[in-house]
Amino acid sequence: MRFLSFLGWDDPKGIEFGQDVRIVLVSANFSKEITTSVLWLNERELDIRCVRLIPYQFMGKTLLDIQQVLPLPESAEYQIKLRKKAAEERNTQESGADWTRYDLKIGEKLYPKLYKRNLFLTVVRALVDQGKSVLQLQDILPARKFVGVPGKLPGNEFRAAVSEMRTPSGAAYDPRRYYLDDGDLFFSDGKTWALSNQWSIKFIPNLDQLISKYPEAKISYSIAAQPPD
Repeated sequence: MRFLSFLGWDDPKGIEFGQDVRIVLVSANFSKEITTSVLWLNERELDIRCVRLIPYQFMGKTLLDIQQVLPLPESAEYQIKLRKKAAEERNTQESGADWTRYDLKIGEKLYPKLYKRNLFLTVVRALVDQGKSVLQLQDILPARKFVGVPGKLPGNEFRAAVSEMRTPSGAAYDPRRYYLDDGDLFFSDGKTWALSNQWSIKFIPNLDQLISKYPEAKISYSIAAQPPD
């Protein structure tokens, strides 16, 4: 009731509230982790602003220097356009989800009906098991799709180490976006590695190039036959 009184409402029924959310963070300073998180959330259509508020004493009075740090006022319109474009791309990807399955053959062994993410993981692990360096694979596959920790670590130690690491942009690694089970990790170049489980269809040409580079690995794949309706 106090909430309704404050807003001057008699009855909450039929009133739309909280359809749009705007957050203003006010501080004398903002850490890199905060600003990185704000930029990431703004890209996902959440309106967050960082305002720096610095007090000064002048002739017995307290003056406030107020500056909007994020988004910068002069770039606000440009960032709105970028946010809309990113949202459209995500919607396109979500609506066009690819559930194709693949039959993978490595030597004489067949791995049937793999989803794309498992296809990439199985190929990368096979190449590393055959002595190929992760650094070599990164000549073709994006380096951001790998996360490595120095040393040969068991799964629990690897996961603990990754939880303390930051991406090149300063954000924390999202464990849901990597294969972190003990059996999925691999060792190369003096590090224990995990591979991303986020692979869209646009990376299939990279996979084809990777397989073509190492014909001695005897790796091939095809789209799995679909059962009749």
